[in-house]
Amino acid sequence: MNSTQWNSNAENIEICVQKGKEQLPTSPKRLQFSEAGSSKQISKPDLESKVKEVDAEVHAKEARKQNRYSQMGMQLEYVPPSHREGKVIIQIEEEDVNELKEYWDNALIGYVLEDTPYEKSMVNYIESVWDFVDKPQILYHHEGYYVFRFSNVKDKEAVMQAGLYNYHNKPLILQNWERDFQFDPKCITTIPLWIQIPSLSVGYWIADAPSKVASGVGIPMYTDKYTAELGKISYARVLVKVDITKPLVESVEIIIPTSVKQQEIVYEWKPRFCAECLHFGHDVFECWKSNKPEETEEFQIPKRRNRGRRRRIIQEWKPKEQQEKEEKQEETKGVQNLTGEEEDYMKVKQTRKARRYKMLQEKGNKANH
Repeated sequence: MNSTQWNSNAENIEICVQKGKEQLPTSPKRLQFSEAGSSKQISKPDLESKVKEVDAEVHAKEARKQNRYSQMGMQLEYVPPSHREGKVIIQIEEEDVNELKEYWDNALIGYVLEDTPYEKSMVNYIESVWDFVDKPQILYHHEGYYVFRFSNVKDKEAVMQAGLYNYHNKPLILQNWERDFQFDPKCITTIPLWIQIPSLSVGYWIADAPSKVASGVGIPMYTDKYTAELGKISYARVLVKVDITKPLVESVEIIIPTSVKQQEIVYEWKPRFCAECLHFGHDVFECWKSNKPEETEEFQIPKRRNRGRRRRIIQEWKPKEQQEKEEKQEETKGVQNLTGEEEDYMKVKQTRKARRYKMLQEKGNKANH
């Protein structure tokens, strides 16, 4: 094939292709992304809603991630224990728990004497009574006490110094959190009590003097705000941990440089504790355990009455003389144990019986004749 033929064939093919394009149906032009974006714009409210949806999804993923971490808890490591005499010995050093000391320094332990409030009820009580501080974290222990953790030490001290608290007419006892605190209502022997030291000169209201006076009552903890700042001078107010199994100290003798003084101790509230049953709410004189009457007689089960069939009566023939003799012996035995009036009655009865017997005997003799 020469070049002229090749060129003619190519021209024929191009003419056929152009005719085919003209005969084909035309389809609508597909818009490109840039064209579609320019043709229709998203409104601002729709854009904000989409942003919120994206943020919500991101937060949900983060929450699910944190939830997985919270279920795992703290990551621990193996510490080989020691063994002694067949026992497994675990030793916890002070360094192991020092990190939590600051965390619990802002906490108080509280319990209601002779009562265990529900958690919801205690939360409502705390919100209404401790409204002058930020609401603490309220933690309930199944043994019957609560732990109140405050955001700072200032709030904790404000609650302690505010005074006594009563939950449904029962005292709410508060004390500083202790790491080795063990709660047992039957074994509570020391509780914090507020005492007043009246007529003590403000010249002695320095830390050493109130500490010495309060030590005569129990273990001093601290004074209230007014005593520390000399805001009220009628009496010094001190919180003391007192052993309630012993009689409360009503007064102490103070030796001062100039004289000797008898100092009165006033308790803002006195607990009623029974040393017999080791319970609050009553004393030994009102304790049912000590006043319970002693049972001297042994309990005897009452005998049941025989309600069965009557015994069969067997008649036995005896001579008349022997029968009369036995009856007289029984009567004489009964007469020996009788009083004067009963003895006279028995004599009359025997006389009547003798007369009756004589009459029957006479009737029998007449019948025989």
